[in-house]
Amino acid sequence: MKKEEIDKVKEELKTNEKEVKAFDDQKYKELFSEFSSTDKEVSTFVEKVEKMFQTQTEVNDLFTVKVLNGSEVGKEIILKKDVKNESIVSLEKQLVTKEKDTAFKAKVRDVLIQARGQFTDIENARKATTESEKDKGSRDKNKKALELVGKIKNTDVKKELEGKLNPIKAELDKKDKEAEEKRKAEEKKKAESEGVKVATNSEDALAEANSSGQPVYDSGSGTYVQPTYPSSNSSGGGTTNTGGGSTASSGGGSTASTPSTPSTPAPSQPTPPPSQPAPPANQVKHYLYITDSNDVETFKGVFDTREAAENAGKAAIAAMGGNGGYRVVSI
Repeated sequence: MKKEEIDKVKEELKTNEKEVKAFDDQKYKELFSEFSSTDKEVSTFVEKVEKMFQTQTEVNDLFTVKVLNGSEVGKEIILKKDVKNESIVSLEKQLVTKEKDTAFKAKVRDVLIQARGQFTDIENARKATTESEKDKGSRDKNKKALELVGKIKNTDVKKELEGKLNPIKAELDKKDKEAEEKRKAEEKKKAESEGVKVATNSEDALAEANSSGQPVYDSGSGTYVQPTYPSSNSSGGGTTNTGGGSTASSGGGSTASTPSTPSTPAPSQPTPPPSQPAPPANQVKHYLYITDSNDVETFKGVFDTREAAENAGKAAIAAMGGNGGYRVVSI
């Protein structure tokens, strides 16, 4: 029922009531009493319909398009960007009555549950965005804010908040890339100073590692590549010749041993250039990296034991007032 129809019914009721009350004759008193009773029932019904229409209007005002039409609910339910909490609370209170639930009331409740959920998502995302703007050096806060923004259904609100968060993410990515490049350069320099072979990509590094039987530093990924099988030129060992006598049998049952002829020594092979021996398994090095409060990572040094590296890392964090972190890479 539309508002115009409700107003028309109310106007007709008022007109009929005036006409009936104009009769003074006794024979019309019974008719008047009957009309009054029916009039009250109709008036009560009209009031309920009018209240339902008002509730429907208030509910639809929360969303970008009308979602409620009687007991029918639209498919697109997206909360407006400027909805106030008070508007939702007011409608939620209207549902708290002793009256029995109707189909209309049940639909209103379902729609308001969605309105409350979307409102909460927007509020949480706005708060997280503010936190990220206050601490632009925090990767965790920026990541959390972007995840919360991703839950928002209203595209206008989503674009607004992403416009604030994406530049922060881009700057963090830039700093991380610079720190990673710096780390790779430092590790490459250190590897070269220690006589470790360096390759520019993982494929070449693996081939070189398998050829030499030693770890090779891959400057492309910033990691050490271990050989997957022994070096083809690292196997040693001489040829063992077993000296043996030949036995000849003479008639008469006696046996004589004939001295063996010395074997001709094989020509000597050129000695291959010495390769660097692979470090023993117990000589693992531990590389310490410190991350400051701006998430910038710096290489700090190499330690013979992981415990020493861990202790140095903890000491560095303590010196920075507890702001930062560290990691130990054991190779």
